[in-house]
Order: sequence, then structure tokens, then C-alpha cells
Amino acid sequence: DWDHWVMAAELEGHARAVYAVAWRPSAGSGEGELLASGAVDGTVRLWDLGGVVSSGNKGWICSSVLEGHTGWVRCLAWSPDGIELASGSRDKSVCFWG
Repeated sequence: DWDHWVMAAELEGHARAVYAVAWRPSAGSGEGELLASGAVDGTVRLWDLGGVVSSGNKGWICSSVLEGHTGWVRCLAWSPDGIELASGSRDKSVCFWG
């Protein structure tokens, strides 16, 4: 029931607005949950659920900041095995991370 949902965590770190988020598929990797976020600041951040729980983060930590775009990051997609990540940007480039 959507009426009873509450915010579970707030992840802060991007310098500008966030336009894309993507969960990494588990694909039996044995690793923790990972979320990628892309923003107007041109960066992709990887958020790992496995950090120390503090006010507001519920255990999510920014494990990596990926820099390579000169424009807004507009879309993100994980490979089916969850090993590589693609990011698309307003700078007309696609970056592959892995």
C-alpha cells in the first residue's frame, strides 16, 4: 500500500541535480547492494549498502565517484551480470565503467 511508504534513506553527495539512478542486478555476485546515480555535475556515484549506519544514510556509503563526462549524466544501465555500468550524457558520449 503506497499510502504507508516512508523514505528509507537519503543519499547526498552530488553537487547538482540527480537525473538517473540504476540498481545493479545481483546475478548471484555475492556482493552487497549497489546503486548508481548520475547527475548534472557530470559524475556517476556508486552507493554501497554496507557502510556504518548514521543519521539519514541507513548504511549506504558512496564507494566511488566516476568522472569522465563533461555534461549531464542522463541515463545509466548495468550489464546483465552487474559487472559493468554504462552512462550516457548530454555531452553526446557513452562511458563504460567496470
